[in-house]
Amino acid sequence: MFGIDPRTLLVNRVLASSENDIDPRHEWLREVYLQSGALTYLDLPEIMRAGLTSVAFQDQQQLCFGYDQALLDAVHPNQHRELFHELRSPVGGTLFGCFPARGQWVAAMQMYRRDGALPFRAGEVAFLRLVAPAIGEAILASLGREQALASASERPDGSGILLFDGSGNMTFTTPAGERWIDVLNDAGMSGHARMASAIWAARASLLGGGQAGGAHALIATTSAGPVRVEASQAGPDRSVAVVVSSARPLEAPELPLHWPLTGREREIATLAIRGLDSAQIAERVFLSASTVDWHLWNVYDKLEVEGKSGLYARFFREMLLPDVVHDAPGS
Repeated sequence: MFGIDPRTLLVNRVLASSENDIDPRHEWLREVYLQSGALTYLDLPEIMRAGLTSVAFQDQQQLCFGYDQALLDAVHPNQHRELFHELRSPVGGTLFGCFPARGQWVAAMQMYRRDGALPFRAGEVAFLRLVAPAIGEAILASLGREQALASASERPDGSGILLFDGSGNMTFTTPAGERWIDVLNDAGMSGHARMASAIWAARASLLGGGQAGGAHALIATTSAGPVRVEASQAGPDRSVAVVVSSARPLEAPELPLHWPLTGREREIATLAIRGLDSAQIAERVFLSASTVDWHLWNVYDKLEVEGKSGLYARFFREMLLPDVVHDAPGS
């Protein structure tokens, strides 16, 4: 069972999984959900955009139930069958469920049949479609209860930064970043060397998964409240910086006093470091998004950094690692 970010339709959390299924779930997230792009009707965002709450995926197109025919017609039957087996789908097929609540998508589910003699049928698709709204409301209520019972102390103070190299290996994280990883941990991740789905989804989408319209930020629902996960390019080698922060209002960080910024530039840079995008900053300071972008470019120029990821990096170097900065050769 996956949590879904209503805006991007990206998986933001593994809500539940059988004990021996957490590794296959992460493999599926990497190899199919965000990477394949070969079968649009295997793409959860595409299924939800089509307004479908239940579909059955089988090795033969005529045995796939719940889909709009146009989605199936876009792929030749032979290609469909080849990809079904390349993706190592269970021989009995996969049943996808997508669960809405209060006008938005909140969760999705996969179920498998490993017995080819007992594939999913139209009746099971129809039943899941019938109960999907009730399941969605129950999940939304459960997530709300989880947050209500959680202690406020579970939410880390401030934003966390995680840096990944071009191969997806995490090369650096701030102390707050480590705490946010714990907050974002998926169900069943204890004892597993796995990055949380929300962090993986934001990174993979930025690097060209493309299945969420190029989005690279999402909101994950956690016991500590809503969490914003935003990925940005950190270098030409596909390295990525991920900023994790509470989606609730935070106290603004104080920028270094020696930064040569005007009052307005300091205000906008502060909001940018908090994780707000240009449109959100524009709403706060009563400017147009294009004017905010102009101020940000002035900030980048004065600080001699490359975009928002460079701004993050300089801020955290100077505020969190001052000894490293001061002792560095040539500093």
